[in-house]
Amino acid sequence: MQWKFIYTVIYLAVLFLICPPIQAEEISDKIQSQYKEISSFKTSFVQKRYRKATDNTNTLKGDIVFQKPTSVRWHTREPEERLLLVNNSKVWQYIPGEKNAYKFSLQGKFKSKTMIEFITGEVNIKKDFEIEKLDKSEEGWRKLKLTPKQDDPNMLMAHLWVEPQTGLLRRIKIKDFWQNTNTLTFKDIELHPDISEDLFTFDPPKDVKVKDNS
Repeated sequence: MQWKFIYTVIYLAVLFLICPPIQAEEISDKIQSQYKEISSFKTSFVQKRYRKATDNTNTLKGDIVFQKPTSVRWHTREPEERLLLVNNSKVWQYIPGEKNAYKFSLQGKFKSKTMIEFITGEVNIKKDFEIEKLDKSEEGWRKLKLTPKQDDPNMLMAHLWVEPQTGLLRRIKIKDFWQNTNTLTFKDIELHPDISEDLFTFDPPKDVKVKDNS
């Protein structure tokens, strides 16, 4: 499970989930204000992971549920079921096929400054990224390029595609220092749904071995 990648995706998704049709230099101010308005979202996804060293791409499918300030449910359903749950203090990773579950503390698992700012709501887009508008995609989606202002080997750059008719974020592609890429395409995005806290809790089945790293 790529912990930093998952929270980077959630971080970008919340920031850019509704992207306004304005000039690049104005985008950060508008998105900063919108970030505070998004309390929760649900979406299904198709993920394509490319590894440069092996020249191999694999495809995963699943769904994501997010609720401020820290709750995440990242459920990969294909090709192998995996479940990541994050609440205000704990992180669970559950792999049904292996009958294993792993428990971590939130603070111990996400130590980066950007992640902490995201979790506490103290995000500053102008401080974190350079934003550039690019040409539209074949689907007609507007494309943005994000370059972190601080070096991060896990995110050399990111591209985001936004549907102009709705302003919704449709795709994220992240490239790391090693030229690997991770691309998520979102479908059936739902903003501000009513979400039960039960979605972010985990009660291990009796036949599952729990490894407590908290």
